[in-house]
Amino acid sequence: MENQLHSDWKGRTRVLLGSESMELLEKARVFEAILDPMTRGTISVVRLVASTIASSYVLLMGTGSVSLAQVVVGRAFVSSFIRARTHPVVLARSIEASAPVGSIFVPWSVSSLFIGLSLI
Repeated sequence: MENQLHSDWKGRTRVLLGSESMELLEKARVFEAILDPMTRGTISVVRLVASTIASSYVLLMGTGSVSLAQVVVGRAFVSSFIRARTHPVVLARSIEASAPVGSIFVPWSVSSLFIGLSLI
């Protein structure tokens, strides 16, 4: 029981630290500098969805974290979807169709490590 409480506490601390670091990176506009070239030329809905999926895969390949890829891409592209007068549900569905599905193909992602270790 004590081991479970300790691991639960460590997991919650990691989530809190992750959200704080996300806020710092957002305030420093790091994500805008990285993703601004991808969002600059996207006017049509097809290009927006394609850029969203490509950005999700790029971040997924770089970090191996599905949730990070989803959150960063969602926050980066929400203003572009609003400017294009597209409902935010399209953004949510395109993010959900990219990062979780492709995470098993990234060898250093959590889901592929789980699958690989469970097959041993």
